[in-house]
Order: sequence, then C-alpha cells, then structure tokens
Amino acid sequence: MTNSLVAETIAIFWVMCGVVGAAMLSRHNKAGAGCLLGGLLGPLGLIIAYRMSDKCPYCAELILAKARVCKHCGREDPRR
Repeated sequence: MTNSLVAETIAIFWVMCGVVGAAMLSRHNKAGAGCLLGGLLGPLGLIIAYRMSDKCPYCAELILAKARVCKHCGREDPRR
C-alpha cells in the first residue's frame, strides 16, 4: 500500500465522520456542530455528538441532552 493511498483512505474516513456527525445532530438542528465535531475530531467527535443527545424516559425519542422538556411528548424529564 502506498503512502498516497493511505492518506486518501484516512481523508475519506475523516470526511465520512463529518457527514455522520452532521446526520446524527441534524434532527436537533445542529448539523453544523455535528459536521465540525466529526470532521475535526474524527471518531472522538462522533462520540461527543452522540453524547449531545439523550432519550426521553417516557417516549424513547431522541432529545438534546440539555433539554428539560421532551419536544415529542411534552413531558418534563425527571432526571434534570
């Protein structure tokens, strides 16, 4: 495997991390933050983007980690 092929593979992987990060946070209108996290930090950014969202204990829909009220069912999260 040549050095240029390794560099291209790493670059494609990092771009894909940015795309996946944007997709993960797009439902919270934070696609730009997800793209930056994934693109700049790679797999670590994807973990951070995943931790930025949480599941509602009542309806199991994804909500932002800092949200106090679920936007799907309207119930207050007792954990906050």
